[in-house]
Amino acid sequence: MEVLRAPATFTVDDRRFSTAQVVGPSMLSLDGADHARHRHPFAAPFRARQVAERFGAFVHAEVDRLLDALGELCGS
Repeated sequence: MEVLRAPATFTVDDRRFSTAQVVGPSMLSLDGADHARHRHPFAAPFRARQVAERFGAFVHAEVDRLLDALGELCGS
């Protein structure tokens, strides 16, 4: 949280940042109010509840599948 609250020290406003060079200003290459303005349209679909509702069942099924495969490899 300290890093997130210290934009003068920790910033993405750097000419060497390749995303900004390729696609121009975006939430990935801006700080503060400009970052918030670019981020706002995408915020709601990526809130924890929305992500869990949309991908939770898939993630749980995939974890189960991978653990089963790992168990088979380990002879359990």
